[in-house]
Amino acid sequence: MGCQKDIAEKIINAEAGYVLGLKGNQVSLHEDAKPYFEEGMESLAATVTKEKDLGRIETRGYYLETDIAWLGQKPGWDGLRSIGTKFGRKMF
Repeated sequence: MGCQKDIAEKIINAEAGYVLGLKGNQVSLHEDAKPYFEEGMESLAATVTKEKDLGRIETRGYYLETDIAWLGQKPGWDGLRSIGTKFGRKMF
């Protein structure tokens, strides 16, 4: 589906919520969010899942930040309420 402002706007207009992957093509928002997670992840609570399948254990973690007042209002991202990132590791 992509990470596009017009898609987010359509979802908000339909009175729904959205989760979109943030990528480098959304330069301003990405540049503001990336250092936050790179520098401060130790202080954030993570949700971690572990799965075992075919002799492999996969650990995935997710960080979600809802206190994003520091981020400011981003044009075109109406309804933005949180940002998050994931991490993962495969062990064979």
